[in-house]
This record gives sequence, structure tokens and C-alpha cells, in this order.
Amino acid sequence: MNKLLSATAAGMLLTSSALYGQIEINENLSVTGFLDMSVFHADDDSGDSTSFDLDQMELDFLFSFDDITGQVDLDYQRGDAEEIDLEQAFITYDLGEGTSITAGKFLSYMGWETAEPTGL
Repeated sequence: MNKLLSATAAGMLLTSSALYGQIEINENLSVTGFLDMSVFHADDDSGDSTSFDLDQMELDFLFSFDDITGQVDLDYQRGDAEEIDLEQAFITYDLGEGTSITAGKFLSYMGWETAEPTGL
């Protein structure tokens, strides 16, 4: 029975789809992000053991004030340092008529996040 329950839970997790969305704090601030977690289960002579780990977490704060918008991405990755890092932060000023200026710290030159596990 335990194996049937484990197989059912594993099947549900593998067939579930990711949820995307933003949490709007107020009209000027939204939060989005993801959690990348893992589970390990061992059934051996010493008994059953299960462990859960948070492998990576990202929180993205999106700001919007009329002509100025911005984004701050905070990232945590499990490893030696185990600290929260500033992944990227930038602001955009809308000059009007489809022209804008963007400046800040970016994850990549083109803005494509190839290092992220989500969407790959």
C-alpha cells in the first residue's frame, strides 16, 4: 500500500504543471518568483528516510511609478555560500513615443535568463 501511495504522489507531481503569476502588493509593487525544491527517499536496511531540500529560490520585486518602472531580483542557491544575492536590478524611464532608457545590473547582456531552471 505504501508503494502505491508513493507512486500515485510521484505521478501527480510529474504531471502537474507550473503556476505562473504575480502577487500585487499595491498599485506600485508586485512580487513574483519561484522555488526549486527536491525530495530524497531511501528505503534500505536501516529504515526509511526522507529529506526535503530547498535548492534555489528567487523573489522578483516589480515597481511601477508612472514613467519609471523597475525590477529587483533576489536569488538564493544552495551551495557553499548559502546566502541571498542580488541577481539583477534595473530601472526604466519612459521618454514617450516608444522610447525608453534602461540602466542597472543585468543577469545577461540580452536579458534572457538561461541560468534559471524554470522554463527550460
